[in-house]
Amino acid sequence: MNIKFMTSFFRAKKSLVLSCPSSRIPVGAQRAVPVQVDPGSISQRTCYEGRSFSLGVKCKIFLRSLIFWNMDSRFRGNDTVVRIVFLSRTIIFILLFIPVLTFAQTGIYFNLAGGWSQQYGLPSLTQINANNSKQNNFPVVRAGIGYLHDFNPSFGLGFEIGQGIYSKTVYHFSGGAKLTARSSISDFLGVLAWHVKKIDLLGKFGGNRHTNSVPKIFNARTQTDIQPEFILGMNYIITPHFALSLSYLHAFRHNKPAIIPYNNRWTAPSLNALLAGLTITFF
Repeated sequence: MNIKFMTSFFRAKKSLVLSCPSSRIPVGAQRAVPVQVDPGSISQRTCYEGRSFSLGVKCKIFLRSLIFWNMDSRFRGNDTVVRIVFLSRTIIFILLFIPVLTFAQTGIYFNLAGGWSQQYGLPSLTQINANNSKQNNFPVVRAGIGYLHDFNPSFGLGFEIGQGIYSKTVYHFSGGAKLTARSSISDFLGVLAWHVKKIDLLGKFGGNRHTNSVPKIFNARTQTDIQPEFILGMNYIITPHFALSLSYLHAFRHNKPAIIPYNNRWTAPSLNALLAGLTITFF
């Protein structure tokens, strides 16, 4: 792996770029303006300018680079030495190029969103002898990071890990005392993506670790539950790297009482949330 290795790679890449129809410019002609890329047609292009190549083009670069690298070699010795060197270079090249071949067109993304949420299934006023309660639906914030792989121009699969802070419910008691129960969720989701022009339709399904945090008063104890969860949403693509997101989240709850009597634990409630935010994609 030396200068010849890098030279072989760039020779292969240059040969494919020059063969791309969008890169052919008549002799003496100049581009007066930069090429404008329609975000809705990004995944349908086979030749890219200013972004990553498609998987097919990457495979061609891989094969041409390997051929050029070995063609540039000058061996002195018997055929066995030539075969050993050729085989070792091929193995090294494949190991180095696998991350490039498998990296998705969409790639790694980060989403930050905020909005509204509602808790369901918390203890009633009579269960905890409270005078009244008030649920605060704001502020709500969720951050998620994931990886999406496009298998064709229309369909992609991936996964996402997220963390969110959602609604809180405040119970008021006699004498001015109060108790606050807030939901925080760590989720682990599989992602289905369907690309329609400038819109990505998303379905995320999996589970979460839902913690219903309550102060250590009235002998109440925080309860963490593992629950199913799904998110349905969409991204509106602004540029190849930025998109506006809108989604609906639902976290289920276990079929058990709001307060577990034997240890006074509060179970995590079910939760609905509407979220809007920004998605940043890293190719």
